[in-house]
Amino acid sequence: TRVAIEQPGLFQRLILVEPVITPPTFTVGKGLDLLLRGALGKPRRWPSRAHAKSDILQSRSSRTWHPDVVDVFIEHGLIEQCGDAPGAVRLKTRPFDEAVVYCEWNVFYETWTGLKDIPSGLGLHWIMSAKSNVT
Repeated sequence: TRVAIEQPGLFQRLILVEPVITPPTFTVGKGLDLLLRGALGKPRRWPSRAHAKSDILQSRSSRTWHPDVVDVFIEHGLIEQCGDAPGAVRLKTRPFDEAVVYCEWNVFYETWTGLKDIPSGLGLHWIMSAKSNVT
């Protein structure tokens, strides 16, 4: 989102999956700890896409996802793991890298403030859990 604001014309559309974009009045509290534990506690690799799908369907953070969303994630959010058994996969984004993102709260505040500057022709799609408490 920040890149789309700072580099207009770079993207035709953004698809934001449960983005962490918060107003400056938001206080982190225990939320940061939950996000960090969730990111760092994720399995990173599986022996197959079928195993990954089974784990993801049971995961607290993704069990409410629509089955089509899970299928898209399995197809595009995982990559084959070189050097492991044939068919083994891993997350494209390492859990550590996801956790680092959560430590930069000022970026979420700055992005919130910059939402008004998103180019008007940019397609912006938000994907949120049905159980999300975000409005």
